[in-house]
Amino acid sequence: RFDGLIERVAVSVDLVELHISDRIGTTIGHSDPSRVGERLVGSAVGVFESPHASRAFGDLLRGQAIYGASAPVMGGTRVLGVVGIRFRSDEISQRIGRILASAVGMGLVWLLIGAVVGSIYVRRITQPLTLLTTAAGAITRGELDGVHLDPPQTLDEVGVLQSSFLHLVVALRDERGKTERLLAELERMNVRLRDRVEEVTADLRATSGYLQSVIHCMEEGVITCDAEGDIVQANRGAAQQLRGFVRPDPGVAVAALLPDPEPLVEAVERAIAAGATTRLELERRAAPAADPEHEHVDGVALGGLRTVGFRVNPLHGADRTTLGALITVIDLTDARLVDAQLRRHDRLISLGTIAAGLAHELGNYMHTINGFSALLQASTADDDPRRPDVDAVHNENLRAVALLDRFLEFARPSAERFQAAHVGGLVREALDVCAWKLRQAEVEVDLRLDPDEGTVVCDSRSLLQVLVNLIFNAADAMAGREPRRLRLQTCQDGERVRIIVRDTGSGICAEHLDRIFDPFFTTKAAGGTGLGLSIAHQIVDRHGGRIQVRSEPQAGATFTVTLPAGGPTRDGQRNGDRGRHRGGGAA
Repeated sequence: RFDGLIERVAVSVDLVELHISDRIGTTIGHSDPSRVGERLVGSAVGVFESPHASRAFGDLLRGQAIYGASAPVMGGTRVLGVVGIRFRSDEISQRIGRILASAVGMGLVWLLIGAVVGSIYVRRITQPLTLLTTAAGAITRGELDGVHLDPPQTLDEVGVLQSSFLHLVVALRDERGKTERLLAELERMNVRLRDRVEEVTADLRATSGYLQSVIHCMEEGVITCDAEGDIVQANRGAAQQLRGFVRPDPGVAVAALLPDPEPLVEAVERAIAAGATTRLELERRAAPAADPEHEHVDGVALGGLRTVGFRVNPLHGADRTTLGALITVIDLTDARLVDAQLRRHDRLISLGTIAAGLAHELGNYMHTINGFSALLQASTADDDPRRPDVDAVHNENLRAVALLDRFLEFARPSAERFQAAHVGGLVREALDVCAWKLRQAEVEVDLRLDPDEGTVVCDSRSLLQVLVNLIFNAADAMAGREPRRLRLQTCQDGERVRIIVRDTGSGICAEHLDRIFDPFFTTKAAGGTGLGLSIAHQIVDRHGGRIQVRSEPQAGATFTVTLPAGGPTRDGQRNGDRGRHRGGGAA
């Protein structure tokens, strides 16, 4: 039934296959009769299948494409089956080829147009980006002044980016200007600060130099030491106060300053460890001084010891940490000698009062006895057996009157008459006065007078009394000893004149040195009143000078009288007082 239909279709087209199936997909008609009755599956059973060609594009171009289509067989509104056809068509292939060629050509044209338009558009985009990249590199290298960008021409993304970059460059230039101004202001502040620091440093340096000068000018010694007890700094006063001991140079240990330094070392350790302040007075033996002005430091004064006072304080830093110790030093030997002098002066005042009262009370009795003994002596014959007794009474009374006169001289010294005199002439006159006693004692005199000596303003009579007293004492001290040699020496040092009396006698014990100028103190076994050296000390004191003694038992004694050449002016008297306090007693 379908063969005629199939043949007509085959004449119209280049038929490949035609099939007709019922609604359940059973082939009821086919261009290949052998396939009638087959069951169609898959896409073959589609009812409304659009025409389609072979998917091989090469087949399509070569005219070998197979086209297929299907459509339903309707009975009214009811689907009775499906008709499907597959065929070849050169016309369609040619049409498709033309269409494809036209499409390819149009595609190439549009592709070229797109390439040109894209290139223009890309150039329009990339050129600002390149400029931005170059500008960013210049900014990175710090070449902000070399960045020049034109304002954006569009408001697209690139224009917005370019506008933002321009704002960034302007902001960076403003910030750089602010930074440069801040740097300039900072530089000016640094200059002012540097100038101020230099001013403060100069002030501190000047203040430090001023304080150092003040400290070095202090007579009181100032020593600083570190936490290990080693000296860091010491002023000149410290070396002066510790003369005769180890010099307090930087690096010297505090323990090496004095003999037996344990109390001082313990005080320094307490100051460093516990912040304690300690006062010390230490008596130590010092080396002899080479300066005659300070002969009292030779170990003889005050029992042969020097008294040194220390005050040890902790030394703190700015953060209150303990850096070491501050030690102040003062030589108290002069003060001890002053105390001894004051005690001696008190005794002299008391004894002067006693002497005045004694002279007042005894004067009447002595002169009464002297008058009656003279009358009795005149009325008694020389061969009278009572004459020796009368002579003894009269002579002893004369001795008592002479002693009374010496008391009066001690209590109320007569007014001196000061005038210029040659010291050598006074020494020779004193030797003439004592010549008989020196010859009797067989004393060898060694006279050494300064040929360049000048004159000294003094009371010749009083100073002669001092020299005679010293010569007599030397002769008595050398009695029964060998050799018996007395040296008298004069020398002048600037405005001071020195008279030295040195003997080879028995010397003076250390315990007596501090008392030999006390009234009524004597070391003579008999015949000594203890007033000679006291009167000599008083006379030298009134001349503004000082008298010193150095002696050791069985090694002789040396008395040194130091006088101001200009006499006891008010300033000279004060100078003499200071000199006497330094060494006026047993120095």
